[in-house]
Amino acid sequence: MEIISKYKNKIAIVISVVAVFLFVIFLSLKFSGNANKEVTFDFSKPYNKIEFVKDEMFVFEKNKFSRYNKNGKLKIEKEIVNNGKIRISNDVIYSLMPNELIMYSKNFDEIKKISLEKESLDFFVENNKLILVNNASFRIFDENLTEIYSNDDVQNPGYVKFSKSNNNFVYSDYLKSENVIKSRFHILNVKDKSSICDFTFFNEFIIDFGFVNDSDDKLYVVTNEKLYLFEKILLKINIILKI
Repeated sequence: MEIISKYKNKIAIVISVVAVFLFVIFLSLKFSGNANKEVTFDFSKPYNKIEFVKDEMFVFEKNKFSRYNKNGKLKIEKEIVNNGKIRISNDVIYSLMPNELIMYSKNFDEIKKISLEKESLDFFVENNKLILVNNASFRIFDENLTEIYSNDDVQNPGYVKFSKSNNNFVYSDYLKSENVIKSRFHILNVKDKSSICDFTFFNEFIIDFGFVNDSDDKLYVVTNEKLYLFEKILLKINIILKI
């Protein structure tokens, strides 16, 4: 006992060093074993959509949803009759069918379903919001499928983007009139849906836009010819793009 008491500090240090050494070896074997591991998967099958989210692979077929881990091991599989367009956001799966929108959990359980009065051609996710678009209308839903905005008086809607604060959003559309292409963007307030800014380009196509930094009304707009910077309705910068 006297010997143990005399050398107890040194013994504790040795044990700690050995434990750390063994732990490092364990981690090395655990992760190096999968580092170069090849996973075979048959991508020749007619899948509707394949998504990779957080080291997992989601495979969607017309009659079956599947989820695999990063090593290709099947985690869950469920028979679901679904031929809709699929989008994933925050571990939630959205499916756009001809006349309904369905929300599933990542375990493929149906969470919510809503009926659509008008058929939507496509939809996308922006700032955790769903935007359903048609040739003459678009609708915006929050992540729980609660409608927050709709517009049935729009021509060929395109992009929809929200400011960082989510106070305002901007959308674009375009129309052809008397041999002139009008490409437009509109900034609206989310709460009262009031218009903050409307601007029209003639014979220029909007290919990208967005809010600058944390602003609710400063907007950059890229067309096929120029780069613009707006502050509300005022044009601040006009740069010709040389492509």
